[in-house]
Amino acid sequence: DPSAGPGKALEAVRGELLGAGVDARYLDPFLDGFARTCLPFSDGDALRDSVRGWFASRLPVPREWKGRPAGHMLAFVGQSGVGKSTVVSKLAWRLHAAGQSVAVICAGGNPDPTLEAVTQRLGLALAIAEDGDAIAQARAELAGHDAILVDTPGRSHKNLGDMEELGRLLTPCKAEEVHLVLPVAVHLADLGDVSRRFRLAGVNRLTLTKLDETRFLGNLVNVPLRMAKPLAFLADGPGVPGDLSPADPVKVAELLLP
Repeated sequence: DPSAGPGKALEAVRGELLGAGVDARYLDPFLDGFARTCLPFSDGDALRDSVRGWFASRLPVPREWKGRPAGHMLAFVGQSGVGKSTVVSKLAWRLHAAGQSVAVICAGGNPDPTLEAVTQRLGLALAIAEDGDAIAQARAELAGHDAILVDTPGRSHKNLGDMEELGRLLTPCKAEEVHLVLPVAVHLADLGDVSRRFRLAGVNRLTLTKLDETRFLGNLVNVPLRMAKPLAFLADGPGVPGDLSPADPVKVAELLLP
C-alpha cells in the first residue's frame, strides 16, 4: 500500500499532538483535512513540516493587514490572578520601548501597584476611571496617544453581576480590542460558561498567560477554537517587561510539534 508510509507517519504526529494536550475533537478534523489535501504531496521528513505549515495557516490569530491607528484601545479582562495587570504592564513597556506613546487607564479604581509603578517609571499617562463614563472621557482626552491600554478589575464568570458590571465599564468606551486573559492551563470544561459570560464585556481577542507553568500547551489550539476568538498575545512568566509576544502561529506550531 503506497499510502501506508505517510499514513503511519501522520498517525505518529497525531500521537505527539495529543500528548501535547491538543484535544481530539479539534485535532482529528484538522488532520483529516490535512490527509485529504496535503498528505498526497508530503513525503518522508517533509510530512512534519507540512503539518506545521498547515497548522500555522489555520490557527486563528488576528491577521489585519494594516497597523493600528492612533488612539487604538486595548482592554484586558479576566478573573483575578490570571495575569491581566502583568500583561498590561508588559505591553505598555514593549510599546513604549518601540517608540510609541502609550496611555494606561485603570478601570474601576484601585490600580494594580506593579502597573502603577511601571507607568511612573516610564512616564506614561495614567488615568484612574471609576465607571464606564469616566473611561470614555479618559479615552477622549488620551486620543492623541498611539495606544490606550485598559486594565480592569478581576471578575468571575460565575457571578453574573460581575459580568454585567464589566459590560457597563467597557461598553461606553467602545474599545477596538477586548482581550480575555486566561492561563494556558485553563480547563476546557469551563470554557463554555467563560465564553458566554465574558461576551457581555465584548471580548474579541484572547491572551494566554503562564506558559512557563505547564508543559502541556495544547490549549494554544483548544482555547481559540473552543471560544471562536483569535489568539492575540502569549505571556510566559511574571516578570516585567519579561516575555510577551504576539501569537505567532509558526512558533505555536513549533512548540506543539518540535
